[in-house]
Amino acid sequence: MKVRIGFVSNSSTSSFCIYGCNCSGLFDYEIGEEMSRKTDYFLEYYNIEDGEIQCLGFSLKQIKDDQTMGQFKEEARKVIRQLFKDFNIDKELKDEDFGIMEEVYPD
Repeated sequence: MKVRIGFVSNSSTSSFCIYGCNCSGLFDYEIGEEMSRKTDYFLEYYNIEDGEIQCLGFSLKQIKDDQTMGQFKEEARKVIRQLFKDFNIDKELKDEDFGIMEEVYPD
């Protein structure tokens, strides 16, 4: 475990931690952005390294107080699978395609 103490003035990194799926190569940036706007949920889409890495999912901060992690994951899988159908993405997502994804990358 790393602990940062103090202020870092020249940090130029971004990070995320979501539950979702890696969708690299399945669709382009515009589709990913449109998907993230087409749901009542706050869906996050990350396009890193000019599309080499694409992730779609829900921030873990969105877990409701009365929701278990299992319920949160099931809801996320359901919404993302429906978006894939709505946008005619030719990939059937299995439960094992989903997971917690985290990334830190330079801005």
